[in-house]
Amino acid sequence: MLAAALRPAVALRQAAAPWHTARRGFSTRTLQVRRHVAAEPLQLFKAVADVTAYPEFLPYCARACVLEEGHCQLLVALDFEHRLVQETVIYNVQWTTPSKVVSIAQDTQHCKRIEFQWEIQPHGPAGDSSLVDMQLSVDFRSRTTAFLFDSFADPIKERIMEAFAQRVVSSST
Repeated sequence: MLAAALRPAVALRQAAAPWHTARRGFSTRTLQVRRHVAAEPLQLFKAVADVTAYPEFLPYCARACVLEEGHCQLLVALDFEHRLVQETVIYNVQWTTPSKVVSIAQDTQHCKRIEFQWEIQPHGPAGDSSLVDMQLSVDFRSRTTAFLFDSFADPIKERIMEAFAQRVVSSST
């Protein structure tokens, strides 16, 4: 598998308690991932902030279109497709170079709110590696959708981080 082959190249190491799933109420879910990555923070930031490449990065994201650009922020339409589910989600993406990217969508077909947060910190004595924290918080419109999400939470976490690792490797070549 490509992801397994890339792991040594990126030196992706699992930190203590790397996966965390929280439930706040009946319809809110939060997924958290923390990883050490052998790449400089700016390189990682560029990979996350490149919203037009999200179809290569986010599970089931088929297309990305920048609707508006501003200082350290974008308004982006992302098309998601998975089996019978198709939806365009409008995200407000804001960043602080090179440490944080936050993407928020509200009032989607299945969710009241979706929020991705990426925090990237220098790590190691030379600052040539990074500690990456990714958090996905979703407030679903129904309990049923939230419970369906629960069955896919682990594969979603795995796929996001593996895709992230692949993006970092491809952006460094």
